[in-house]
Amino acid sequence: MSERSLIVSVNEVGFCWDGGARNDRALPNAVRPELNEKVFVWSGDVRRLRCDAVVVGRSSKGHYQTETYERILTAAGVDNVEQELSQQGYPRSGEARATFGYHLHTRYLIHVLRPRFPKKYVHAARMALGRCVSSALDSAVDQNCRTVVFTEFWESPQGEAHPFPRNIAANLFCKSLRSFLDAHAHYVEKILIVSNRKDDTDMLDALAKYFPRNEAEAVGFDLEDEEDDDFPADHELTKEESYRAPEYVNRDGTPRRPKNNEPPPEQVPEEESIPQRYSRETLTEIEALDAIKIAGEDSQGRPILTWMQQKINVKEVDMDQVFRFLLQTAEDASRESRSGQEFFVVYNHQGCKPANVPPIPWLWDKIRQLVVRFETRVKKVFIIGDFLVRIVSVGILWNLDVRDRVCFIDSTEQLLLQFPGGRLKRSILSELGA
Repeated sequence: MSERSLIVSVNEVGFCWDGGARNDRALPNAVRPELNEKVFVWSGDVRRLRCDAVVVGRSSKGHYQTETYERILTAAGVDNVEQELSQQGYPRSGEARATFGYHLHTRYLIHVLRPRFPKKYVHAARMALGRCVSSALDSAVDQNCRTVVFTEFWESPQGEAHPFPRNIAANLFCKSLRSFLDAHAHYVEKILIVSNRKDDTDMLDALAKYFPRNEAEAVGFDLEDEEDDDFPADHELTKEESYRAPEYVNRDGTPRRPKNNEPPPEQVPEEESIPQRYSRETLTEIEALDAIKIAGEDSQGRPILTWMQQKINVKEVDMDQVFRFLLQTAEDASRESRSGQEFFVVYNHQGCKPANVPPIPWLWDKIRQLVVRFETRVKKVFIIGDFLVRIVSVGILWNLDVRDRVCFIDSTEQLLLQFPGGRLKRSILSELGA
């Protein structure tokens, strides 16, 4: 077996990018060595990496997939991944979908829709690539992934029209990565960029530009890599448009000085992106199901959060969005707590039909994420379920590091015994079967 084919842990990977070109230009980003220590470039077979998440780019239906994506999908198990993606819904532009890694050495595969670069929609293409990076990282954080591997998901199959230019893609990728790490570096330990090209100057120069190692280091790059002068930015006014501009703009497009008592120009609200609108509408639909809510509190003023799975059809609802809504409700419960922000969680599995039953590994993974995220604030998680679910779950629960916080009970009457003197809402008790 060759050296490259061995299984490699992400923690064993070392720094291997040389920083790119240098000149005397001003740095576009501040020097932050603590961020540089988290970013790595690695060359090798990504299927052999042992990590938490691998980000891959897939084509839309009816288009050829890239060779890299097909190799990874084949190693993970095509049927398993496609079945899970069909249940969640395939990713749209700027969205990310997380599936299990199955036969790979990674916990999760994060799929994004590979962006293209048509000249007519160049700005939309730029925004799509940036949203792919931010959505993939958000999804990795949601799954508690500490080591994230990025393949070059913007690469197109050979011969496909409108491929993304490598220099622009590398700059946009590193720019989005730097923006994320500036705000949320504590969520990740290592981020690997897989590059199997012998002389990948585009990626190395982009890394040196957005992750400089000292104040004397800067990167020489063309303006078109950053703003693409052939296609002016949306906020820039052309000479003809400046004559139709508001009275607060001169004819040459420059802002005019306001006169005395002149009101400021109205702020144009930021347009909501498609992923943001989808997430907002989905969370509204989940809230309307009335399946996740605060049922009351115990004698010490600690809220009791109930999750009634029998009201949720897993084939009609995005279960990852259900978990996102659960986290939001848990934050509300923690704020309402009158005893050190502690609260309880009750998951009711009784009365579930086959259409209501989520995958048991998915369920336990989410329960573990919930407990890990809120740490000691989650006092206890009660599971009301039938005997079969308990048998299947105990085998999975035995390997979890949060099993001491999970408790099985057979009925709602036993749940009431857990909260002597507590106040539970009667309507919710009737729904739970009391």
